[in-house]
Amino acid sequence: MERIKIWSLIIAIIAILGTNILATEGSAGGTGNYSDGKTAWLISNETVVWNETIIMEKGIQIFAGGKLVLMNVTLKMKGEDLDIIVEENGALYISDYDNNSSTSVDRSVITRFDEDSIYRIEVKKGSVFEMRNSELNYVYWALDIETDGVLIENNIITGTTIWMDEVKNSKIANNTIMDIQYPIYYGIVLYYECINNQIINNTIYNTKGVWVASSPNNQIINSRIYNNTGGIRISGVSD
Repeated sequence: MERIKIWSLIIAIIAILGTNILATEGSAGGTGNYSDGKTAWLISNETVVWNETIIMEKGIQIFAGGKLVLMNVTLKMKGEDLDIIVEENGALYISDYDNNSSTSVDRSVITRFDEDSIYRIEVKKGSVFEMRNSELNYVYWALDIETDGVLIENNIITGTTIWMDEVKNSKIANNTIMDIQYPIYYGIVLYYECINNQIINNTIYNTKGVWVASSPNNQIINSRIYNNTGGIRISGVSD
């Protein structure tokens, strides 16, 4: 009788904690609208994935009301025309597993599968985007951001420009951004009407540096920009 009570208590605890109890260190899994990567991820609810490595042969689209959380997840984008799109009122969170920037083995990584693979990331206005303690490699064209309040912190970003257009109140901090060539060459671009954004403590090299175009009242603080063909380019603004 006592054993039945104990098991009843355990089941009750699992029911209260929900899926969080599944995300134990070392285990792999997820909840919500995700698959093995052979079909597109169409995210319309809360989807959480942890400790997985997935070859993505189709794209990801996060719709209004959808939320995708990646923790210690590696996505290898395989194909010549793949998109990761965060629609208005959708949300994408990319992070490590333990929320500790000093540990690197549990980073999330988004990268191309091989040199022939092409993928894009578009974060539309009115959506949510955060990337922390992770890696992003070789996004075609750029990490294209149009929404406000973005956080990009403690990441390694290779071969990928952070392109912001009409973005406000965002923070790009403590990242290493490097080795950017075709087609934009810059590490960070605040392109038009980007206001009150912070670029803090970043290391940017083997790029053209940072370009601020027609975007007033932004801060670039304590960043190391070296071995570039440029530096900090400011055009179309007086502040």
